Amino acid sequence: MQEFSFWIQPDQILECIAWLFGGVQSFLLGLFGVGNPDVRILGEGLYVFDIILAVMLASVLLFIHTFRQKFNEVDEARKKSIDSMYIRETKQVERNKKWESISYMIRTPNPNDWKIAIIEADAMLDDLFIRLGYPGESLGDRMKSVNKAQFPAIDDAWEAHKVRNMIAHQDGYKLDQREALRVYYLYEKVFTDAGLL
Repeated sequence: MQEFSFWIQPDQILECIAWLFGGVQSFLLGLFGVGNPDVRILGEGLYVFDIILAVMLASVLLFIHTFRQKFNEVDEARKKSIDSMYIRETKQVERNKKWESISYMIRTPNPNDWKIAIIEADAMLDDLFIRLGYPGESLGDRMKSVNKAQFPAIDDAWEAHKVRNMIAHQDGYKLDQREALRVYYLYEKVFTDAGLL
């Protein structure tokens, strides 16, 4: 959306007022005649009129300038709101696609796919705790700072994370499909409770 603008800039207001009133005064003086002795009285009256008109015009221009600033602030806030909503929706779609990929892998007959699915789900869990602002160097550190009252599914998260650690750190760890599905459902419960799914 194009920014609202006014043809007079704030630093030009005084120049515009002086030009306008100089022109009005010259017009009125020319109308009544320069050689007329009553013109001096008229000129003094015009001076007072100029001051009143200048104050009124300055007030109108100040109002217009303030309106323009408020209009631009509201427009900028609206743009930021739309942008953040788009980013949230985009991230939600990305998470859902990631979860769909995990859901697909956990249902294949290949044990390596089950392991990858659990590792990917754990990465999603780590992203969740980072976004929630929990401190720590690793997912384990972040989960240690979680209070069960704040995050009721923390026990499920720990249980699933422990299986992920066994997959990642124990060579030849045997994972059957039943255990893989059990861990998958633990992650699903955690993500559902957190509002990700």
